[in-house]
Amino acid sequence: MLQCLSEVVVDDVESENLAKRPRLMDDREEQFGFNRDAALLLRLASAFWYHTNNGQLTRLIGFVESAANVVKTEAQLLFVYRLAGPLLTRFQTERTSCLLDVALALYRMLKSVDDSGQFSQFLDLISDFLYYIKYSFIGDAGRESIKAIVSSLDPQSPLYHRLRFLI
Repeated sequence: MLQCLSEVVVDDVESENLAKRPRLMDDREEQFGFNRDAALLLRLASAFWYHTNNGQLTRLIGFVESAANVVKTEAQLLFVYRLAGPLLTRFQTERTSCLLDVALALYRMLKSVDDSGQFSQFLDLISDFLYYIKYSFIGDAGRESIKAIVSSLDPQSPLYHRLRFLI
């Protein structure tokens, strides 16, 4: 079941639905500009992963790695962050050994989005989320990896200027 759900979510992340520029909406059905189907899938996957058993939770790492290969836009990045972000607390309490892998995979997604120049609207939100991950969950454990990821970003990009204090 989890493998099937992960494949559906990755397919949706890769679809044209999330390739568009996101926008914040008051309507909960269209969070971050996601269409109704994407918002429904987001809720379903969040509920499933939040209530899944400990062993299945480890499979989220595979999902995040698969999603990292298809994420190219800000909307896709927000979608994956919205799915994986709330589970970091669960990883911290139940699967500490996997926490660093998931967190670093979330950081690695930045490079492809930065290369495509797709950051526009939610730069501060994304930066705040990444600072939160670093200082609340991984601390110095991922310092060198984060330094390598942030250093590989385009030094002229606004994202680099916001994240340069992580290194």
